[in-house]
Amino acid sequence: MTPFEGLLLCHGGLSFVLFLNYSRSAFFFCNTAFLRALGADQLIDYTTMRFEDVVNNVDFVLDTIGDETQKRSFKILKKGGILVGIASEQENRIFEWAKQYERDAKWFIVRPNHEQLARIAEFVDEGHMKPIVNSVYPLAQTRQAYEHCLSGHMRGKVVIQVVE
Repeated sequence: MTPFEGLLLCHGGLSFVLFLNYSRSAFFFCNTAFLRALGADQLIDYTTMRFEDVVNNVDFVLDTIGDETQKRSFKILKKGGILVGIASEQENRIFEWAKQYERDAKWFIVRPNHEQLARIAEFVDEGHMKPIVNSVYPLAQTRQAYEHCLSGHMRGKVVIQVVE
């Protein structure tokens, strides 16, 4: 895997990007204390500053938030840059905003892929990625796990334990 050579901005729960061999020109719009502990070096604290006041001419934006954050991201994306969004309710708006700001955009839904999941497992085994687990729920408490996810601003993933 080769490092990303441009300026990267990540919104939302994207701490995994830290372990995917990013260049030193990566900004993370996130919980700063948490990601500093994971090794990030350039952070934008969303509680005290707006990302567009800190960074511009971004090559690549990875957005999991959508809405106004996504729209504001197009303003700092340079010509030839791309915004990739995964906030499901934003599928149509992302293309409207891309056209409005004359930028490129992609939208996708994650689909399970055995080969990709196996490669991610290798990254974990090799120490290139460290899964951060917020909490573990037994299968019988799936509803409570889902409600926990809806609370927002979580650190790490919620795991449903299928087999004890």
